[in-house]
Amino acid sequence: MKLSTSINLMDAVCGKFGEYSAEECMWRCRAAGFEVMDFNFYDQERPGMPMNFDNWAEWLRDIRKLADQLGITFSQTHPNFYNMFDPTNPEKDWDYEKVRRGIIGSGILGAKWAVFHVGTIPLPNGDSDDEASFQANLEYLKPLIQLARENNTGLALENLGRESYARNAENLIRLVDALDDPAVGICWDFGHASFMQLNQRESLLKIGKRLKATHVQDNHGLVDEHLPPFFGIIDWKEMVDTLREIEYEGDFTYEIQNITRTLPKAGRDTLLRYFVELGEYTMSL
Repeated sequence: MKLSTSINLMDAVCGKFGEYSAEECMWRCRAAGFEVMDFNFYDQERPGMPMNFDNWAEWLRDIRKLADQLGITFSQTHPNFYNMFDPTNPEKDWDYEKVRRGIIGSGILGAKWAVFHVGTIPLPNGDSDDEASFQANLEYLKPLIQLARENNTGLALENLGRESYARNAENLIRLVDALDDPAVGICWDFGHASFMQLNQRESLLKIGKRLKATHVQDNHGLVDEHLPPFFGIIDWKEMVDTLREIEYEGDFTYEIQNITRTLPKAGRDTLLRYFVELGEYTMSL
């Protein structure tokens, strides 16, 4: 298990996205001490960003060359996410294309896992219709799993929020087991589990070897804050102990962008170095 960070830790300055390019995010995170990273396609697909253009694959091949030069490994990525079962979404086809690009791009970058948000079909009261969502996700995911295999990557399905099918470990386990493919696993987002008030140790023990990726973030148990470890209420010693107990083979990957998103450029590199020290300490518990 190595310390990793999403490149989205750097890409917004004073709330404005794109102030740092993906390349500069990589340079600065590497200079701070990160050797493993998560490539966040979602932010690179915002209006005017590189993943929107026809040369997106060529751009990613250049990103891979830079990563190799800097000694960076991309162990996971985060493609576009949207509720694919919302019939009112006028951008559904474009959203799907961005998902497709993210999976192919994961292969270009050499990432073993692409973190994926499953969809939800709601009941009239807004809660998830779990049975309908389960069946719809099975059909939706099958061609994407094939695409992932063709690109030497896999899909790690992420636990999400209150109204989502993916709100708990049990639903994700059911879906992963039904798909029954080594190219499918689970990404555990500690912050999502915290505001859902899940027993994270019990959830991770149930998930076991299905766990392929993590989103390491903290909060105060109420909303999704994306804070560094120890900035909220999560018991990180218990979390690290449990990851070791289930013999987790992936990385300890920060998704803590909210701690830097509103900051100016001044002092950010110092903060990055602190996050490396904090992460190494947390993993040593």
